[in-house]
Amino acid sequence: MNTLLNAIQQVASPEELYGVFISYLAAQGYQPWRTNLAVRTIHPQLSSYVYTWNRLNEVKMGSARLHLADYQLPDGTVISKRGSPISDLSSPFLVNSPIPSIINEGAEYHFNIEKLNGEYRFPVLKDLQDHGCTGYIALPVRHGKQIIGFFSVATDKPNGYNDKNFYEIKKSLALFSLAWIAAMRENMLSTLMSFYLGPQTASKLLQGQIVRGDVSELDAIIWFSDIRGYTQLTANHNSHDVIAWLNDYYDMLIQLIHYHNGEVLKLMGDGLLAVFPIESENYIVTGIHYALRTAKLSNKILKRANRRRVRKNLPAIEHGIGLHHGKVQYGNIGSRDRLDFTVIGPAVNLTSRIASLCGTLGKPVLVSATIAREVTQSFVSQGRHQLKGIAEPVEIFAPLD
Repeated sequence: MNTLLNAIQQVASPEELYGVFISYLAAQGYQPWRTNLAVRTIHPQLSSYVYTWNRLNEVKMGSARLHLADYQLPDGTVISKRGSPISDLSSPFLVNSPIPSIINEGAEYHFNIEKLNGEYRFPVLKDLQDHGCTGYIALPVRHGKQIIGFFSVATDKPNGYNDKNFYEIKKSLALFSLAWIAAMRENMLSTLMSFYLGPQTASKLLQGQIVRGDVSELDAIIWFSDIRGYTQLTANHNSHDVIAWLNDYYDMLIQLIHYHNGEVLKLMGDGLLAVFPIESENYIVTGIHYALRTAKLSNKILKRANRRRVRKNLPAIEHGIGLHHGKVQYGNIGSRDRLDFTVIGPAVNLTSRIASLCGTLGKPVLVSATIAREVTQSFVSQGRHQLKGIAEPVEIFAPLD
């Protein structure tokens, strides 16, 4: 056990820790052939992360799990990380496995496969025997009194696992789990914050930028968009349909923004605030092109989707996008007990006002004179407009299709 304790103190990531545990089991003579390690996760689409290792690098998944990454160990074998979708919880593979009773009841299993005589309590036992395995152990992964996952190990060593092996593996799993759960919690926190705050903002908070008033100046292309006629849409259709349409719309738009190096800062019902950070003056034109390309592609995809919606007698979804280049204040703003990591400043206000003109002018995308001057792309002036909260009339441009 001291060998395991010393080894897990040298690594930090969940994958490295799992590799250390597998190596420990092999060094102790347990001859693992295949191992599975799973933990419940907090994720909008996934119920758990599943880490699978096989001595022959053959990973067979009996359910619809999503491949996320592979990690190679020093001996050349590979740990495969997969996500188990929420819909997978009712799959026949899972229902007919030891997993439900392990997770729900804390059941522990120890099978000598050579002595089953064709009577297989779970299909996995027949599969393992067909691969030459002789023993199988499956245990809950505990965090205090809570069961948060499971671990299983199959072996092909002669005579399988005896009772002493079972208790020794159980004890070593308890020690390993302490380090692994801590690493997984940090990993899940980072993932969850990225979903709700965006990867760049989440990174800043995790690095300690959490003090109220801790802000910095950011040069960026600012994006503000909202859905036209959203009030009427919510009045004429039930909320479940509207939420489903919003999710479809945001799926498309946010993926495009992220793909073009943008950061979504805030969702406000039908409104979205994002920035395309400018790292240096040489990057200004690139940042503008990224934002304009995102807008153009989103309009193209939206038009195509609307043709399908109209054929189904569903309302078309139209949006308006405002773009501006300027300096913003980026950081922690709020009260002592409720903070928000966002951007503020006149440039943000101007971008919002520009977006609000899209419906009035009948244009899906409008930009400030600042953007129109900084790139060679053709724009058409929409005249000067008095915008709420802006002292002087502002000339507005629309990209030439």
